[in-house]
Amino acid sequence: YGDHRDLHSFPTRRSSDLSGLNLPPNTRYIGQVPRPLAAQLYASHDVFLLPTLSDGFGLTQVEAISYGLPVIATPCCGQVIEDGVSGLLVPPRDSRAIADAVESLLTPERLESMSSAAKEAATGFLPERIWPLYASVIDAEPCLSWASAARAHISV
Repeated sequence: YGDHRDLHSFPTRRSSDLSGLNLPPNTRYIGQVPRPLAAQLYASHDVFLLPTLSDGFGLTQVEAISYGLPVIATPCCGQVIEDGVSGLLVPPRDSRAIADAVESLLTPERLESMSSAAKEAATGFLPERIWPLYASVIDAEPCLSWASAARAHISV
């Protein structure tokens, strides 16, 4: 799937910075990627891994599925994928579950199926699908602000 030709053009951390990670020889830690290079990185990979412990939404998941990358994530961030369809959810802090999830995508048929489902899921985040939701919230009846609600309960 992925075009790995340009993978080695991404800067990596010095090996002395990573000595405690015990990475396998076929693994590279890339770290922070400059925004202009993100598309190239997504396009050169087959799977996106986001084992976050706390992330409000994880926009990177939406970016990844738009490139057809199945996402392996924890349930500790906004739901973007459908577990078992466009990606896989793994328990937080469970390296065995992460490894099993990655291994389960080594079957070309499963990877292709999840990749197609990921691209389809990405259409749910297109502006023409999202903006009507925002508009409905903006046009909704205004709620009491927390300050107004607090004042209503304070007797003077």
